[in-house]
Amino acid sequence: MKRIASLIVGIAFTAMAANAQLLWKVEGNGLKSPSYIFGTHHVAPNDMINRVSGLTDALEEVQAVYGEVNMVDINPMEMQQMVMPRVMAPADSTLSAMFTSSQLDSISAVMTTYAGQPVDVAQMNMFKPIMLSTQLAMLRSMKVFPGFTPDGQLDTSIQNMAKAAGKDVDGLETFEYQLGVLYGSSISEQAADLMTEIRNDSIEVEKASQLANAYLKGDLDALSSIIFDDPESTPDKLEKLLLVRNRNWASQLPAIMAAKPVLVAVGCGHLPGKEGVLKLLEDQGFTITPVTAK
Repeated sequence: MKRIASLIVGIAFTAMAANAQLLWKVEGNGLKSPSYIFGTHHVAPNDMINRVSGLTDALEEVQAVYGEVNMVDINPMEMQQMVMPRVMAPADSTLSAMFTSSQLDSISAVMTTYAGQPVDVAQMNMFKPIMLSTQLAMLRSMKVFPGFTPDGQLDTSIQNMAKAAGKDVDGLETFEYQLGVLYGSSISEQAADLMTEIRNDSIEVEKASQLANAYLKGDLDALSSIIFDDPESTPDKLEKLLLVRNRNWASQLPAIMAAKPVLVAVGCGHLPGKEGVLKLLEDQGFTITPVTAK
């Protein structure tokens, strides 16, 4: 599950200018004013806001911003209280119980290569494997993506800009629901996924780079192929992580957009394909067009 999530959000970035195909206008089907959908890159630096043609204009034009979740109004203490039960392991399923000493050494070695200093996963013994997967993804991001900082996360920055401008901010799903999707797999599955990621570290980096290139070119076909053609993208995992959420969002958006013009900023992996958000809205009668440079 974590591997697919990493493919979807990507972990690399180059200095190329982003293509406007990341930003789409939604019109028709009775809408009084257009809304917009922007495919984010969850570990891109927030200066992407100025790199995508038309994005700042769209932010000024709309009355509200919707993300996957509302990140600006959630209480940090409440967030921590929701996260901790998802990442803490039961006493009989700690890291030392789930992995051999050799496997723990391998995990430490890979994480050390990205951290730039020794990492001893034994110090994280009480966490579930998913916590290590998350940390590894973050370390990779900061290694190959120097412009990224956790406090400058693109989705959150867009929401903060909207909030500062007096616009409404909301989410298409709750933070608790998203935690269940991302962290809800069994500990045994998390352990297997983590070891696969460790064994295939170089492959993971290459795939992340391919995804980043597709993102920066606005090539949704390539993006979709990278996600759906991956051998570990099983139908069950894709359904849980992507497709059911796409359908949920596409069912909510008509009423949201009818009430007022909005900018929807969600992970770019949710946009492409016959079951992506763009096609699902088009199937409901909306006209979807890429926003091109002026």
